[in-house]
Amino acid sequence: MHGWVGRVLHVNLTDRKWEIRSSDRLDFLGGRGYGASVLFDAVGPDAHPLGPDNLLVFSSGPLTGTLFPGSGRLSVVTKSAVTCGYGSSNVGGHFAAEMKFAGFDHILVSGVASDPVYLSIMDGVPEIRDAKHLWGKTTWEAEEAIRKELGRETRVACIGPAGETKALVACIIVDKGRAAGWSGSGAVMGSKNLKAIAVRGHGAVSVADPEGFLAECRKAWAAIGRSRVMGQMKRYGMLGISGMDGLFSGGPQGVKNLREGQWEGHKTLKLKEVVFRERFGEYRFGCFSCPTPCNQTYRIPGDDKDHSGKCLGIHANTVRAFGPNLDIDSPEVVVRATSLVAQLGMDLDAVTAVVAWAFEAWEKGILTSADTDGMELTWGNSQALLDLLWKMALREGFGSVLADGVRNAALAVGRSSDRFAMHIKGTGLNEKGLREYVGWALGIATSTRGAGHLNGAPLTEDRQLPKEVSRRHFGIDTAYEPAAYEGKEHLVFYYERLKAVIDSLGVCYCHSHWYDENLYGADELARAFHLATGMAITGQDLMRVGERIYNLEKAFNILHAGFSRKDDFPPERFFDQPVKTGRYQGAVLDRAKWEELLTRYYRVHGWDAKSGWPSDARLRDLGLGHVADRLKECGRLAEG
Repeated sequence: MHGWVGRVLHVNLTDRKWEIRSSDRLDFLGGRGYGASVLFDAVGPDAHPLGPDNLLVFSSGPLTGTLFPGSGRLSVVTKSAVTCGYGSSNVGGHFAAEMKFAGFDHILVSGVASDPVYLSIMDGVPEIRDAKHLWGKTTWEAEEAIRKELGRETRVACIGPAGETKALVACIIVDKGRAAGWSGSGAVMGSKNLKAIAVRGHGAVSVADPEGFLAECRKAWAAIGRSRVMGQMKRYGMLGISGMDGLFSGGPQGVKNLREGQWEGHKTLKLKEVVFRERFGEYRFGCFSCPTPCNQTYRIPGDDKDHSGKCLGIHANTVRAFGPNLDIDSPEVVVRATSLVAQLGMDLDAVTAVVAWAFEAWEKGILTSADTDGMELTWGNSQALLDLLWKMALREGFGSVLADGVRNAALAVGRSSDRFAMHIKGTGLNEKGLREYVGWALGIATSTRGAGHLNGAPLTEDRQLPKEVSRRHFGIDTAYEPAAYEGKEHLVFYYERLKAVIDSLGVCYCHSHWYDENLYGADELARAFHLATGMAITGQDLMRVGERIYNLEKAFNILHAGFSRKDDFPPERFFDQPVKTGRYQGAVLDRAKWEELLTRYYRVHGWDAKSGWPSDARLRDLGLGHVADRLKECGRLAEG
């Protein structure tokens, strides 16, 4: 095979057995598409996310491990422990490429080990190894111990204490600083008593047309080199993608549990990109085959206490999570919190959502010191944040209430605290601009992972470009108009399909239309895919694959979690509480216009407008007849 290595590793931890099979489901490409297809077929609606019947899929794409820019992406797919529906993560670093060099396109893990184990794959040879000596260790400690056992070049994906306690805010950490977040994937891995997967190989990924593929890669690298946006990313990272001001360059922010949209100016000055770089920055680094290293290591001088004075990578969402959303303006605390969530193995978006809810519940008098182990959860309380991170990971005291995320914490506490539990379908929110950017809000609210902007939310609304550019790229006038409702259904539909393709090919979205319309889109990806695999395909064909993947994920949600139209709404706060100050003062979502937009969005997809469910005709047109049959059996298929 070309592009794909051609082998899949199936591991049953209950029996401590493994089997190697040939790579299949090539019509779903790989990565996220492969994972969605396997999950739909293999995991039934009655399977508990933390039970032995759930599947944990680690999947690369056909471009992963090649010279194509940003080809180091890994998809982790499972039944979500957070929503009980479809769950996926996409993570960079070097693990995915090394997994292919070690001989496998995908690793499928089922069952539950009787004792802690880790999976080792060295040059095509799997081994289930004892991990009792690793249990209780942080992700950094576990990775170092494994690399000492297997070799310094070994790449590791592992869980920390949060995954071991099956906290639903837990994630999987790759290369110490890359998080496979969302969906409680760390809890799923912990429920299987699987501490880590370690890979090392000396193989290679062959391509069908080496000269043609190399030429296409050079074109892609050259386009990235010409991109102003990628130039800023290379120099300032994702934290400063808008230049040195970065997160605080004038756009909307999420402040105090997303209650407000603009932070005080003197506080923003303390958390600008230049502050972190000049005070704590050490060196920049990137993922496999990446021309735009968006990460930097940061270290608080003279402070190595429990390693929390060092972190690997601070992004815009990181600063938003531990800065304005909690009203904390200390850069040192942002560094420490970033370090701790990586070492403890926690999803920072889920963490900030539940901690911000707790801070607001304290402010409103719903929580008292009797509930919080004596802590005063006032806005800006840095020590409370750092203490809660440990408590959540270890499930100690009040931390045990927070460990299962914002929706479950609000349900446990009650007292009407769910009114300010910021989540969609149970997935905690750490976002900007849901009132200010209509398309952004639609992409987040309709995400098949429950929430999150990395499925179909468009970044175009953050850029001021003319209507003719919008027409040329998207066929609508409003791609660059934040407050417009018209046309945004087409914009989100476009990005949903493109992002599904990118995640399935195993490359990074940063170098695509998602950030810069002058970089690669479906046509360029189709050429690279053809030259790598030898399989002829057009950009339009790829976008159709992306649509198939999205419909498969949607159907999984309907079967497993019962989601329908009522679940595709942001929290009430965004309809009822306008932005109070700043450039977007007065911005608020219009409920009637949202209803109309949602109806148009469903119709673009070919879904039923009343229920939000896919139609029989559309699923069969996409070659998903077996999916239509499953939905029909459950009475959840729209006719037509």
